[in-house]
Amino acid sequence: MSGINTKQNIRRLIDAEKDPTSPNQLTVDNVKDWLADYIEMRAEEIAHFPQEANKNHWDLIAADYDSTKEALFIAAYFCSDEVTFLAGRGPVLDVRAFAQSNFPVNPDEVLDHLAQRFIIGERWTTHSDDITAWLQG
Repeated sequence: MSGINTKQNIRRLIDAEKDPTSPNQLTVDNVKDWLADYIEMRAEEIAHFPQEANKNHWDLIAADYDSTKEALFIAAYFCSDEVTFLAGRGPVLDVRAFAQSNFPVNPDEVLDHLAQRFIIGERWTTHSDDITAWLQG
């Protein structure tokens, strides 16, 4: 059941922020694949740097195919056993710059910085076990 709720909530976040006239679209499957890849990459990173295991972290996926339209993005912030998602839109170059280098050093500030710089929707927080169940389902 938690996997179904996760899918529904991710879809809700995307739908609330997407511009239906833009080619810059994310799907639930895009988000699911990105999360699976990110979590796998994070596990590999922890294997090499175990001191990073209990630190908060984040990542962002953006649909930025057409630079003349706003990018649609979803950020995931991992804190303890929770994951908070935030969807939003913004100029493609600005979203890319944020994701690559213009983000705060402290991961705890990432969602607030996104909210200050871009058009964003509501946040949704769930337990990391719900994400795992969704990815394995």
